[in-house]
Amino acid sequence: MLRSALLALAFGIGLGSAAPVLAQSPSNALAALFADEREFIWSEDPLIATDDGIHKHDDRLPSVTPASQERRMKAYEQFAKRLESIRRGRLKPQEQVSYDLFKFMIQQRMALSRYKEWRAPLNSDSGFHADILRLDEMASPQTVKDYENYIARLNDLPRYFDENVANMRIGMRDGFTLPSAILEGVSKIVAGEQCDDVEKTTFWRPFKKFPDGVPERE
Repeated sequence: MLRSALLALAFGIGLGSAAPVLAQSPSNALAALFADEREFIWSEDPLIATDDGIHKHDDRLPSVTPASQERRMKAYEQFAKRLESIRRGRLKPQEQVSYDLFKFMIQQRMALSRYKEWRAPLNSDSGFHADILRLDEMASPQTVKDYENYIARLNDLPRYFDENVANMRIGMRDGFTLPSAILEGVSKIVAGEQCDDVEKTTFWRPFKKFPDGVPERE
């Protein structure tokens, strides 16, 4: 995926702590920018954080309200400004490639944000509803705390679905929708996950057998 490639390049430079750009060398400023962007993304999208091996947000799901989308848009603009303040010509060749890829990534995010693409949070082969089906794999709980986080994330599902449904209703009101032809495929995915017994769902898999890190008394 593009995001993975960007991360590989970015982290190849090394991470640094945030500091005013003018007080840093271009290399350090770029590394600090990458580190700050990752921290922001991990905080805003806990699912990405979990996928990236960062587990401090494992107890929740993203907020996708219009207000949270606006907050992200403003953050992307600030990241873009910080990037522009870094003198690309003074970077090493690999850093220049990372600079260009980061610029493309941020510009793409800003473009999608301006069009409010969050009003259509699913398509024919992916979407918020499909991402949820991987929660058990992403969690893979090994300790009591892991299980507590996993349960908290499951309890957050109704809020997450309600926000996405509300966004789609805004899209319907605005005439910003996907072709109706994809609905049959989406419906099959949703129907395939309907169960009359919780133990038949993918969400139950971590509870079928507890790892050694979870004492019997717990």
